[in-house]
Amino acid sequence: MSALAVARVRQGLIVSGADLSVAAFADIPDEAIERAILHGDALHSCGAVVVEDPAVAPYVRMVRGTPDSVAGMPLALLHELLGPYARRFKA
Repeated sequence: MSALAVARVRQGLIVSGADLSVAAFADIPDEAIERAILHGDALHSCGAVVVEDPAVAPYVRMVRGTPDSVAGMPLALLHELLGPYARRFKA
């Protein structure tokens, strides 16, 4: 679950929303986990697993959501939130 809030304080504008993405995995062998840790991306991931990591990708069984949403920054939601207010949020 990712939540976003965008504010333009001077104008009193605050918009927010949430986005759900899901990834399901088969059992991941210890060797694959160790390779993923050595690769380093897992150390910079909110969920500690990067579905695109070559060590982990063979064990991904299902992904629901856009790649950016699964990674933790739902850009479609951001565009949706900013859409009606885009001009007001410009500097």
